[in-house]
Amino acid sequence: MTLPARVNRATNLVVALLYIPYSMFNAAGASWDWAFFYGLSIGVEVLLLAFFILRSAWTWPRTPAVPAGPATTDLRQ
Repeated sequence: MTLPARVNRATNLVVALLYIPYSMFNAAGASWDWAFFYGLSIGVEVLLLAFFILRSAWTWPRTPAVPAGPATTDLRQ
């Protein structure tokens, strides 16, 4: 909420794209005793990153929101 929309969109895309290979690298070093746990948890994490964060950042509206005017600030009228 502190960054402008364009910077926030770019930041989300870059961080998610860098974090996905990092997560996959963590799964590669797991022992076979914990393979199911790592596969499931990292798989869910990568799915969330790919399908929610990347998709939301990519399809986020590029036009700035219209600021609220005096007619929309007081709904009691």
